[in-house]
Amino acid sequence: MGQLKTNRSLLKVIFLSIVTLGIYNLVFFSSISNDINVMATRYDGKKTMHYCLLFFLVGPFTLGIGYWLWNILGACIIVGPFIYLHKLCTAMNLASEHYNIQG
Repeated sequence: MGQLKTNRSLLKVIFLSIVTLGIYNLVFFSSISNDINVMATRYDGKKTMHYCLLFFLVGPFTLGIGYWLWNILGACIIVGPFIYLHKLCTAMNLASEHYNIQG
């Protein structure tokens, strides 16, 4: 397997999501689900549900209530979604870096 990406950042996600009108969010979270599958499947023998499957099938089935709750109500505290994205980027960068070194 090739090297996993270790250059995720909050500013990059925000900027590219605005420029691409939200399409980069799909790419970003899809790459995270792929990387988690690469790192963890060997240990737990399970595959994580791919983000696109969740977004396109489960989201409309539930009328998008989970996304709505996080984006609308989470935005009420203003920094919540940004803190989450920053911690997610940092954790995935560290996990990917460790995987690239240790395998």
